[in-house]
Amino acid sequence: MKTILTIIVPTHGDTQSLAELRSWASELDKFNGFLKLIIVFDETETIKSFENFDEISRFKSKYLEIIHGHFGSPGTARNKGLIKSSSEWVMFCDVDDIPDCDKILQLVNQAISKKVEVAIGSFRVRNLQNHSTVNYVFESEHLRRNFKMVSQNPGIWRFILKRDGLTSLEFTNLRMGEDQLFLMQYLAAKRTILFSSEIIYTYHKGVNGQLTSEKKATSEIVKCLPQSRLILREAIRNNSNCVYLLSRMYMKQSLSGVIHGVSAEKFISTIHLLNSSIISLIFIKSFRLGS
Repeated sequence: MKTILTIIVPTHGDTQSLAELRSWASELDKFNGFLKLIIVFDETETIKSFENFDEISRFKSKYLEIIHGHFGSPGTARNKGLIKSSSEWVMFCDVDDIPDCDKILQLVNQAISKKVEVAIGSFRVRNLQNHSTVNYVFESEHLRRNFKMVSQNPGIWRFILKRDGLTSLEFTNLRMGEDQLFLMQYLAAKRTILFSSEIIYTYHKGVNGQLTSEKKATSEIVKCLPQSRLILREAIRNNSNCVYLLSRMYMKQSLSGVIHGVSAEKFISTIHLLNSSIISLIFIKSFRLGS
């Protein structure tokens, strides 16, 4: 069978638990080769890292590839997985979340039949601290509303990307925001997009050691702002259909810098926030996306 989708999972050596990854990786064989999993293991040379790699090494499937090395960031690990993948479609998932592989493959088939370049699925957030669950679902084909929903939750794990649009792209080595820069670069060109109301992914919040909970990593989003501005300008020159989405992503990054940055970072982020707000207002009026 020809593999049509590769899921790439960067895995930090000191990951607290592999239970979620194990839960769906154990079902790979049922997809008869249409789906392949690449785990990129970032060795840290701690006892936990050795234990985790030993556990992953016991995962058994002919549709699983394990890449082991020193990468230092999720983005660098993803780049290695992307180089190793050869399928027509690619998806990036986090080690402590759960993708719904059945629905993901169904969405890929829809994307193929509709001849689009990217499919974006709905998802749920499960809070492991208070055991609450919230669903985030696309409700209509209303483009502006869908773009707004994506900008509020732009996780790369809800995107399924056609491989031929990724050839010149790679992730930076930032510890936060590298996925958003990658997406922004991808969407700076005109893209045909399929939005799906199917929930294809469960994102776990409140995981011990989760990167998004680290203030130091969160402040790194400020480092993305100059490049985000350049990407947005490129998208405007390209007359990209995603300018409104990109401007809102840039705005959210700026706001994050204002909230989480130290004094100098707050000042820089405020300037970017004003810039992104102006661009967003311009394009919400100029693009005919409905009310």
